[in-house]
Amino acid sequence: MVSDDLQYTFTGEDRFEIRGRIHCHHGLFIDVEKTLEINARDQVRTVRYSYDAGVSGRSDRPIFRYDNAHLYARKSHPDEHHRHRYDTVTWDETGSPEWVGRTRWPHLSQVIDELGEWWENGGSVLDIP
Repeated sequence: MVSDDLQYTFTGEDRFEIRGRIHCHHGLFIDVEKTLEINARDQVRTVRYSYDAGVSGRSDRPIFRYDNAHLYARKSHPDEHHRHRYDTVTWDETGSPEWVGRTRWPHLSQVIDELGEWWENGGSVLDIP
């Protein structure tokens, strides 16, 4: 990570939001939208999230996105946690989102690591205008 412009906002007595962009090396970024809920015992849990990873250029190019921001109703998706993938030639979404599941959705640190691995395993050789 190089820098970020994340904003932290209480949107209610028991709600907290994190929104903004994490800027990484090589023009990589992660746009974060995360809503957390605070219960009566001051325990915090994520209720909505979206982590959009991409690379900046003349226009931002999507690489992958994890989210539960909308119910993705597919016969094999028992809950809303899923991953979108994008083709690095056309930058269009490839196929249907992959189900991740309530017990396997990633923490932000894992998304940062995955984006770094994407760069090391082939992203660095792409000619991105």
